[in-house]
Amino acid sequence: MTAAHQYGLQLHRAGRHQHAVEVLEKVIEARVRVLGPTDRATLRSRMRFGDALAALAVAHTKGRAHREWTAVREAAVREWGEEDELAQMAAKALGAGTREP
Repeated sequence: MTAAHQYGLQLHRAGRHQHAVEVLEKVIEARVRVLGPTDRATLRSRMRFGDALAALAVAHTKGRAHREWTAVREAAVREWGEEDELAQMAAKALGAGTREP
């Protein structure tokens, strides 16, 4: 996990959800820069995922996170696979406290 990921997780835990999503978006942009300009569809797709995470953070603060988390997590796994770094980061940041046994 990069320093930016860790910072984003700290922001999320501190309740600064919007700023955490902004950090996540910067991580995504940097990753796409490394992958190259031909991968803009991935950037747009992942930005939509960032929007979903922002909506999930709001749901989490209102106690409705489990259902929303499940939908976001399933979409991430479907699109990028279980091993994807972004999906793993989202799981660590948002999933730990919202999964039901």
